[in-house]
Amino acid sequence: MKKISERLKSPVVIAQIITILGSLVVAIMPEISEPVDKIVYALTIIVNVFAGLNNPTDRENF
Repeated sequence: MKKISERLKSPVVIAQIITILGSLVVAIMPEISEPVDKIVYALTIIVNVFAGLNNPTDRENF
């Protein structure tokens, strides 16, 4: 549990959670305009790339 709480402190992990929630909102609310959908989609891709490269257990290295 301690490792999970340490990882949740990473800004990259927090950003990934926010974009996942944004994607969920867009999926649930189809009346949201198309530009908002595109922005959330693009941000989700960018954050997921950083999240995949990030090592939240090592603050000295990315």
